[in-house]
Amino acid sequence: MKRKLVYLLVIGFFSIVFVDPSSALTVTLQPGPEGKDAHIRANDPSDNFGDYSDLTVNWGDSSPDKGLLEFDLSSVAGLNVTGATLSLYHRSNGGNGATFDLFRNTSAWDESTVTWDTAPAYDSLASSSLSIADGSIGVWRDWDVTALVQGWLIGAYDNYGMTLSRIDQPNSYIYFFSSDYIDTSYAPKLTIDYDLGVVVPEPSTYLLLGSGIAGLALWRRRRKSKG
Repeated sequence: MKRKLVYLLVIGFFSIVFVDPSSALTVTLQPGPEGKDAHIRANDPSDNFGDYSDLTVNWGDSSPDKGLLEFDLSSVAGLNVTGATLSLYHRSNGGNGATFDLFRNTSAWDESTVTWDTAPAYDSLASSSLSIADGSIGVWRDWDVTALVQGWLIGAYDNYGMTLSRIDQPNSYIYFFSSDYIDTSYAPKLTIDYDLGVVVPEPSTYLLLGSGIAGLALWRRRRKSKG
């Protein structure tokens, strides 16, 4: 009897400390048309491209473009984030090489109305950078946005998304798919890695541990009464 009760207590303890109530340690956000992204173009400063199928970020026709992206993080609130990656699918590539920086937006914007002239303000210090030296297409391009996502989730700053800007000017016509492309499997995605942090035990774990403690107390009381 005593051995069984001790066993129950041990199982309850290890369930609380070591058992993850959810087996997933990675979550991917990849919205389709409901996602929020747009490209803005200097040669068309008052035009909105919020529902365009391409997130166009290049220097075509000697005109700089920028991409705007924002992910709804409400579904991952409270996670202890250890890594985060923004991935864009590379549709077109002129092959001349390009470097793209990501900047944290500091003001709000509306996908359906934003233009070059009404673009959100952003932090002048790049949060992440990627240089593309190859001429490949049909591949994912990744930016490390761990610090950004961590800051948003802990409330260090408001989540107004990111501005993606090409910082070199050769005309190589680089395009990425937006969330409005017909095949949503190519939409921009945000992959978030997290660890368990403080694990909240499931109710069944509390019940198991409580039963073991109550049983052990009863056993000790009976043993004393017999003595």
